[in-house]
Amino acid sequence: MEIEEEKLDNAREKARNYYKSIGAIYCPYLDQKISLNSAGFEHILTKSWNRGRSRADQYIRLKLLPKAMEILKKCHTLQEYNEQSMFVRQKINSRWEKNLKKVKYYVFISLLPERAIRFKIIIKQVENSAPFFYLKKVGRCFHLPGLGRLPLSGVIVTVAIAGTVAVTLAAVAVAVAG
Repeated sequence: MEIEEEKLDNAREKARNYYKSIGAIYCPYLDQKISLNSAGFEHILTKSWNRGRSRADQYIRLKLLPKAMEILKKCHTLQEYNEQSMFVRQKINSRWEKNLKKVKYYVFISLLPERAIRFKIIIKQVENSAPFFYLKKVGRCFHLPGLGRLPLSGVIVTVAIAGTVAVTLAAVAVAVAG
């Protein structure tokens, strides 16, 4: 799927304005606000530091951003949890450094069968940092006659959040005719 430059630029600008207008969003499960800062928005456009995403991947993530915010406001049940120590890139005294930090991942999954979309929103919390939204990967659903649309096992949408608490959204819409 090839996305025109103008179409991607329009989606990027619209999503950036929407993202800035919210500022922070309350997560009921964590009982705290998740900050929507520039690091989270940059993660929608890039995989990691100095590694970009494809135009199609960026476009999907930008278009699904409002839905991710809507789902995050309603998430009351945790589906996955992981805690590990890892090196995190942070700016300290005007220099970028990688420091070993404890990182917690909170995963919320939402299925939208009417659109054949599976959202996997991940909140990432880095020790001694404020929480923020961080968007990462995408997942798929398919249609079976009589059963409706179901998520494909093994195909997971992941939204990763870096920094303190980050949220990742993964959603792909794929319908297979039955």
